[in-house]
Amino acid sequence: MHVGGARAVSVRFEDLSVGDELPPLARTLTRDDLVRYAEASGDRNPLHLDDAAARAAGFPGVIAHGMLTMGHLATCLTRWLGGPEALERLTAPFRAPVFPGETLVAGGRVRALDASTRRVELEVWVTVEYYDGGNDQWMLEYDGTTAPYTAAPPVQLQNTGKWRLHTFHLTDAYFGGRQNVGADLRLSDLSWADGQTNYFGRVWIARSLPGNQPPDLVAPNRVAVPVGKITQIPVSATDPDGGLISLSLDRSVDFATLVDNGDGSGFLRLAPAESDMRPCPFRIRLLATDSGNPSLSDAATIQIILHPYAVFLPVTIR
Repeated sequence: MHVGGARAVSVRFEDLSVGDELPPLARTLTRDDLVRYAEASGDRNPLHLDDAAARAAGFPGVIAHGMLTMGHLATCLTRWLGGPEALERLTAPFRAPVFPGETLVAGGRVRALDASTRRVELEVWVTVEYYDGGNDQWMLEYDGTTAPYTAAPPVQLQNTGKWRLHTFHLTDAYFGGRQNVGADLRLSDLSWADGQTNYFGRVWIARSLPGNQPPDLVAPNRVAVPVGKITQIPVSATDPDGGLISLSLDRSVDFATLVDNGDGSGFLRLAPAESDMRPCPFRIRLLATDSGNPSLSDAATIQIILHPYAVFLPVTIR
């Protein structure tokens, strides 16, 4: 990132010091955001608008436009600078898909100042959400001060079958866009020949060591329920920081309501009628949002299969 001098902005290069922090900026994306961005940009790729097309490409649902997520980072920087005039160049990698309901958090810290080029380098903490399945290793390679592909210590999978978080502290980050296609970061599989696929979810870039962790939402992936009866599906979420959690429905159907007990627990109340029967599953998306600053969310999508025959308990398909 370059900060110019002769511009009417609120941050002048002469006033900057190493260690200055950017105020974090959080935003939770919605499906409406994707629709509006598609209309404004002309990028109507069905991966961003059509769940069926996204699933055919291997995603659980529509994904956000890469430039939409990058625009959030640009907004964070231009708000700090006082306007877009001082931002001459911005590069960012697109390392993992972002789904509606997930929260992006942008921020940074001035790592170094170069008076000859008027360049500001930001020290960052990068948090990666990954699926801990298998026993191989993966690592983060970033554009560092000594090499464009500087390797962070590898992460060893423990095969717990759970989504986990790992935070990298990049003390020598350069972020000059010197990797392929102008990227600053990439995630690499150290055992690519073993045929195992590594899965990554959300990625956060923070101005300091993250003090607020996202909640963990627990809900079944797929359930079968009878029509003509009321079925209650328990859901729960925990906050690693011990804060309050609110539950909400981001995407639902007419026969479903959510009861939030106010303590991180609740249940889905399903009351389907025979007129709701259809061969394909319904999909309901739950959100668990913490009370941190900025607030972070976890999401879960439940597939609901309607069964024409009476059953005694919900059948959870694992």
